[in-house]
This record gives sequence, C-alpha cells and structure tokens, in this order.
Amino acid sequence: MIRSTLANRTAVAWIAVVTLLAAAGCTSSKKPSTDSATATTGAITLAAADPTGVLKALVTTWNGSHAGQAVTLRPLPADPAGRRDVLVENLQKHNPGFDVIATDLSSTAEFAANSWIRPLTGARTIAVSGLAAPAVSAGNYHGILYSEPITADAGLLFYRSDLLKAPPTTWSKLAADCQVAQTASLACFSGQYAQGEDLTVNAIEAIYAGGGHLLSADGKTADVDTVGARKGLQFLADSYAKKVIPASAITYRTEQSVRAFGSGALLMLRADAEAYAALSATSSAVAGKFKVAALPGSLGPAAAAFRGLGVSINASGQNQQTALEFARFLQSPPAQRTLLSKASLPPALTSLYGDAGLRSKYPFLATLQQSWQGAQPMLVSPAYQAISDAVADSAYAVVTGTKKPAQASKDLQATLSGLPLS
Repeated sequence: MIRSTLANRTAVAWIAVVTLLAAAGCTSSKKPSTDSATATTGAITLAAADPTGVLKALVTTWNGSHAGQAVTLRPLPADPAGRRDVLVENLQKHNPGFDVIATDLSSTAEFAANSWIRPLTGARTIAVSGLAAPAVSAGNYHGILYSEPITADAGLLFYRSDLLKAPPTTWSKLAADCQVAQTASLACFSGQYAQGEDLTVNAIEAIYAGGGHLLSADGKTADVDTVGARKGLQFLADSYAKKVIPASAITYRTEQSVRAFGSGALLMLRADAEAYAALSATSSAVAGKFKVAALPGSLGPAAAAFRGLGVSINASGQNQQTALEFARFLQSPPAQRTLLSKASLPPALTSLYGDAGLRSKYPFLATLQQSWQGAQPMLVSPAYQAISDAVADSAYAVVTGTKKPAQASKDLQATLSGLPLS
C-alpha cells in the first residue's frame, strides 16, 4: 500500500511538472502583474515551516526596528512534501499572501522554472560572495540566483566517542565497527529510511558516496544506471541484510532516528546538524558522549551533498522592497548566529565558520567547512519532487529486498528519463 501510494504520488508529480513547465513556457515573456510592487515598502508575510521557533524570533527582532514594515510569519507544514504542496497551490494561483518564502533549496528550480519567484539580480541582487558556495549553487537555476541560502546543511555522522576511538571513514570500516555495537548491546548504525523525503536524501547521499549521480552534469538527462549509483544502493541493501542497519529503522524519520541515538540505543547515526541541539541537551543520554564526523563512503569520507533553507521573493507578492530587505536581514551575521544558537542550523555565512568560540560550541561547523571541497548540491531540477518520489520508491524496494540494486538503478533510469528534467 505504501509503495502504491508513492507510485501514485510520483505520477501526479510528473504530470504536475509537465503541466506547470508548459504553463511557464507560455507565460514567461509576460511581465509579472506585481511590477508596481517591486520598489514599495510595507507589511509582508513570511511563509515558512518553523518547528524550533527560530524564524519567529528573527521576525520579532526585525519588527522591533522596522516600523511600517512588519513581517507576519505564516506557518507551513513541517513535512517537506506537505510544505511543497501548500506552496505550489498558492504560487500557482499567484497568491500575494506569500511575500517571502523560506523553504528547501531543492524547490528553487521548480519555482523558478514556473516564474513563481523573482531572480535575485539587478535591483534585487543579494550578495553571495560571503556564503557557502555549495549552498549558493543549490539556490541557482540556469546560472541565476533565485533563492538566497540562509543555511548550508549536509548529512553528518554522529558517533559514540565513548565507545569508538575514531569514526569510520569507509563503509567497510563502518560495518566492522558494528562489533563494538554488538559488544555494547547497541544497534549499529541508522539514517532515516521511512518512505518519503528523508529516504530520498539518504539514498542520494549513498549514491553520491559510491561515486554515482542521478543526472548528467548539465542536469538535462538521467544518468543513474551506473556502477557508482549501484554501489550506493548496494550499501543500503547490504547494510539491511547484514543488520548494520536495524530492521526498525525502516520506520525512522528524522525525529525517530535522533530519539533512538539520543536514548543510547545506537552506536552511529546519520543526521543533519540540526540534531546536535537535541543530542546535546541535558535530557539526552548521550550528551557529552558523542562526536561528529563526515559520512563514510565507498573508499573514504563521502563528498557532501549540500542542502539547506533558501529565501525567495514571490513574483506575485506585495511590497517587494521590504521583502528584499528582510531577505538581506536573514543573511546578516546576527541573524545567522541566531539560526545557529537557537536551532543548531548551520549558517550559510562563511565568516562564522572561522569563529573559534562557535567552532568550540558547535564542532560540526569544522566538519561542514571541510566538506565544502568537492561538495555538490543535493539536486537541482524543476522536476525535483517527481525525482524525489522515484528515488524513495527505488530505495525502499532495495532496503526491503524486493529489488536488487542493479534492477533498481535500471528502473530508476527509465523513470527519470521520462521526466522533464530541465
């Protein structure tokens, strides 16, 4: 039933991408109806998921010093797929109530291709020279910035430093370290494998870590039926079959996986930097007993697949000068520090990574900074949602043993080849 539901969602997403891109092609030459609002100031809304309350805090800070330009936070669903659905519905209708959008950088290409968000060029230029390059790349579509990155995230390995002298740097070493887990009566390693966006992220990271990719370098053609991609899928299959990953992890989303590691049930965990705050809390059984490292790969530390939050300006929004100024405010050092201190969200602003005090308090900063070399965006394509659903479906089949990795990569190649990728 779950796989059938996802297959249906994939088909719907595919049809939506084709339809929306066609619509965008028909209307791209027209000026947005809100050109008159481009240079105006006044009240605006920020549409964003805010589970930690950090964006609410930043809105309060802004409102305290910007009379007549108040920002109202409009909450979006925490679930990535649900969040995208709400945004697409409103942007497609040219709803002016979403003036500024803060959402996953992976949505940038789709929103830009449909002319739902404005390019951050000309009078709307936002400086990016001080931002993490991989995150900036994720906010570009056809070489033009559409989403200003305000966080720069990638998967990290959290490991029990009281039990392991050093983190594993390869998949084979990770499997060997499971002996330590067995001796300590712990499960060995987990990521997030419940079907959905979390599984997509884990699968893409594994494919990249195996030396593979999903699309060609220009993003125009599918290129996933390769040795590297099959290595990544084989890692997931073998890890389940050999109980490197516990059977229960098939139900894990981020919250469940962090809870498992934080309760002391896991030796190692793949998670985002945001997990650091919860795992360091006094209520955590592993507080002071874990460290953070780069994810292992087939031959050594994996090249990071960067994601993050991006801020975009709705092409149909009002008071776009205020929207631009608020977006720039979210890029400022004080705002970036707030994202880090209140939610352990890794900043996009590179200067903060050199702050000795921050590096001491948030050790994952050093790991993320090192990973910028050779890093790439998670995925940049207007068909991201359809790709995500297809990847999750293939990965789920692999980890549950219903498809061999070679067949899964072949089928995924066929599915992606049928999508309008660019």
